[in-house]
Amino acid sequence: ENKQFVGPYRSLSPNRRILRSTTIPIRNKNRLIGLLCLNMDINRIVQTEEFLKPFVHFEDQKISNGDLEKSGTTLLSNLKDQIFEEAILKVETKGEIPQKEKNKFLVKDLYQKDFFALKDSVEFVAKKLRVSIFTIYNYIRELKNEKGGKGGEEHNRKNS
Repeated sequence: ENKQFVGPYRSLSPNRRILRSTTIPIRNKNRLIGLLCLNMDINRIVQTEEFLKPFVHFEDQKISNGDLEKSGTTLLSNLKDQIFEEAILKVETKGEIPQKEKNKFLVKDLYQKDFFALKDSVEFVAKKLRVSIFTIYNYIRELKNEKGGKGGEEHNRKNS
């Protein structure tokens, strides 16, 4: 085989350090006469990466009933605001689209996060978007028809 080099690949040093390695074949008249191995100790880089992960990784927020029971009214209100603002930021990245489409995208994002399981969430979103609650319920119904539903609308009506 006439490869120019092999790698980069991950390897371990004899003292168990993490290495980024590349092996280069040395040839004389197309005959393999040796190998040049280049190894870079990346142990500190890997440690730094592990340290930084929690600061740069964001998980989608899902709402659990246990979390809601522990939360007071103020905390719930702040949670709604925070999740809504995150959804708004996501919509803004969509560029120039009609307001109705932005609203539908926003409701879809909130629906996927189980936002509408929160008490008075439909009213909250309707007020923020300056539309009727019936408009929000229609968007939710469309989503349920597309995916088979999650139960957010019924849950919200029970809690209202």
